[in-house]
Order: sequence, then structure tokens, then C-alpha cells
Amino acid sequence: MQLLYSAKSVLQGQWASPLLLAMGLMTIPLSHAADWRMDTQQANMSFKTTGMMSVEGVFPAFESRLQGDLFKPENLQIEVKIYTDQVVTGKRISDEMLKGASFFNVKKYPYATFSSNRIQIIDQQHSKVQGDLTLAGITRSIEFKVKLSKPRIDANTQIMTVYASADIVINRNNWGMTSFSGLVDPMVILHLKIPFVSTGKESP
Repeated sequence: MQLLYSAKSVLQGQWASPLLLAMGLMTIPLSHAADWRMDTQQANMSFKTTGMMSVEGVFPAFESRLQGDLFKPENLQIEVKIYTDQVVTGKRISDEMLKGASFFNVKKYPYATFSSNRIQIIDQQHSKVQGDLTLAGITRSIEFKVKLSKPRIDANTQIMTVYASADIVINRNNWGMTSFSGLVDPMVILHLKIPFVSTGKESP
């Protein structure tokens, strides 16, 4: 997993600035702000369905990237690539079913993608993200809220960790995944909890 992220984007971007500003992090000079990375050991992307036959699983492999004009946070963009061909439910039959043509169709589409097109501040801890989710070759617009945790600062290293979390509800039918409709509800909950960690290196 990779993350292209900078503390300048965090401090000035709409996606994270309300909480970080409230915590007084603007006292960090922008010219000496640290770069950030995703903590791949702690990051989690899971999903759950309900119905007569519920299914739970995780996507253990994904990449995340952020790009944008540091002085125009409304233009910041989040990009995520999720390797659906590595989905894990703990049950071989379920794994094979999800990877098959009726669902993720991983032989043709080994990964899904999300690309944001608008980020709005809701309050000091929440932002609304709008963007396009592509699954099995079908692209649909989605919208969800992101919550940011209070930054944790290591007293010795001064390295900061900020958790971003979200629960995203989608209707699988919108992506052509209509199989087993009598057993599995169409609504799927995607849960994200991703820690961003400062590297301790100064950005130029």
C-alpha cells in the first residue's frame, strides 16, 4: 500500500484542516511540516452484508493517494485502488463466489477504484466526500462522511498519528451485483479505518 500525502495538505486541505487547526497544529511552520504515510500494519478496509446469509470480509491490499493544489484545498483529490482479487472472508466458498463473474469478476477487473471529486467541511471532526466508485467495470457516484481522530503525538519522536474512519453504505445492485438477492440484502457496509503517520521528515 502506498500513500502520497503531505502535512501541508493536511494543515491546509479542507479534508482535515478543521480538526487539526482546532488542535493548534498551525503552530507547526508549513515550511517545516512533515510528510505523511499510511500505517499499512494498522489500516483496515472491511465490509459486511446482512440478510438470511450474511457475509463479512476484508480487503487486505489497497493503495491510497492524495493530490492537489496546496493553496486551493477545494481541488484536493483522494484516489484509492482496492485489490478485490485478494478479498478474504475466511470461507473459501465465499471468497470464490465474490471473485466470480456474478460479483467482482476479478479475472477481468482485479481491482476497484475510488476517485473523489468534491470534499466539503461539515464540522471540526467531519468532512463529506463525494466521488466515483468503480466496481466490476461499472462507475457510480457515492457520498460519505469521514471522521478524523484527535492527533496522537509521540513525546519522544514528535511523530503524529491521525486516524481517518468512515462507514460507507452502497447498494450492490447499482454495480450489477444482483445475485442471491433473496438471501443477501443489497445494501453493503464498507468500513474504513486508516491511520496516517508523519514520517518525521521535513518537506521542502
